[in-house]
Amino acid sequence: PAPGGGGTGGSLLAQCGGKASVLGEINVLGGTGGTLTDNALVHVESKGGAGGCGFIRIEADPAPNRGQMPKLKPAATPDNVGLLRAVDDDPVSMAASRWYDVGFVPAAWHYYVIRANVDGVPIVFSDNPLLAARKADATAPVLIYLQSGKLDAQGKLLGPPTPWTIGEIDAINDSSNKGNGYRFLIRLDRKKTFTGIIVIDSVRVYLGG
Repeated sequence: PAPGGGGTGGSLLAQCGGKASVLGEINVLGGTGGTLTDNALVHVESKGGAGGCGFIRIEADPAPNRGQMPKLKPAATPDNVGLLRAVDDDPVSMAASRWYDVGFVPAAWHYYVIRANVDGVPIVFSDNPLLAARKADATAPVLIYLQSGKLDAQGKLLGPPTPWTIGEIDAINDSSNKGNGYRFLIRLDRKKTFTGIIVIDSVRVYLGG
């Protein structure tokens, strides 16, 4: 028998349509090789090789400064950052929230309210028709996906969440998997604007006990 070698760290390409910085850790160091020691008859020691480091590339417009990425492992070099080329610039981008624990299982998830600024004009998106005339759905420059799930005391998901619902939250109430937590994805589509500028000021979700 002989120990296996360590795996490679893998590769990661991240592209951002605006300014980019990485405050958390991204680690693509290779794995440690195994070691086998056998003293049954004579001392035998066998070692597997360590895995090679992976590669990280972060592109944005303007090009990011590697000094803004202090926790890359291995440490960032000039090759790890670069300018996002126009051909790679996608007019559609997304942002995901973490899981939020509301502290109880709501009797109903009521509605969401997104306050945004599109082309310099304040707009409210909501699936409550009393608050806004427009949902954040596929027809709008701002689209929201919503999901609920059961969370433990540490905020960890327990079991499968509800299916994603698009543009409205009420459909979550029909799922037996709804729970005390929720998360959302926001999609911004600059093709549906004149200037290509969309700013999200706030996202709020309303629920009832």
